[in-house]
Amino acid sequence: MKYFSSILILSLCILGFLCMQGCGVSKEDIQNQVKSMLQEKFNTDKDISKYHLQVKRIDLTQESRNKYRGYAVVDYKNQEHNLGITVLYDGKSIMYETDPPAFLFQDAIQDAFGNWQYE
Repeated sequence: MKYFSSILILSLCILGFLCMQGCGVSKEDIQNQVKSMLQEKFNTDKDISKYHLQVKRIDLTQESRNKYRGYAVVDYKNQEHNLGITVLYDGKSIMYETDPPAFLFQDAIQDAFGNWQYE
């Protein structure tokens, strides 16, 4: 009887652990949510929307329990660029931060100063 109780308890613990692992949000779910959030930012931010950026995909690697690091593949003028991104997920909400988009620097300078030359 003691042996049967031990096996039953162990089986329930394993089943509970597997359910907890399977019931969480997947990395793909987080990637899709961040993609939507980032595209919304690109579409609505008055300083960024003029560049017509399109998020193609988000690729993340889990660094720790709630921190992911990776990149967003962003289409700009029919060229794909990788934009570094850090994502935090606490089980309820997602927060992201991107690296500065270096590929926009030249266009931003031209927007600010036009096509000028130093003589």
